[in-house]
Amino acid sequence: MQTQDRKYDSCSGCFIHLFWLLLGNLALLIVAGRLLFHTGGMFSLLDAVYWLLVVLILLARYADIRYFKGAAADGKPCSLEDWRRYALIFVLWAGLVWMAVHLLGLIGPSIQRGAAG
Repeated sequence: MQTQDRKYDSCSGCFIHLFWLLLGNLALLIVAGRLLFHTGGMFSLLDAVYWLLVVLILLARYADIRYFKGAAADGKPCSLEDWRRYALIFVLWAGLVWMAVHLLGLIGPSIQRGAAG
């Protein structure tokens, strides 16, 4: 198995890669957790933050591929076709998680009321 050390031309390229790969997804997970326990209305500022993070992650992945020679896990260079595939899958998963969080947020309180009564 061959390993490659990827070199970035700038710190911004490294940060962009780190953001879309780890930091952005971690922030998305935290916001999804906060949405789960949000007691306000159906749509809130947290929802806007969630979808803004989705867009920022997609833009960061695009910039990584387009401007910083982003590569796949196996070290092969990615193309914009790879980004399109990533974007479609990522948006579908983000949408499913968002809907599940809202559904669980609606069901959770009614389950707790039923168990208490």
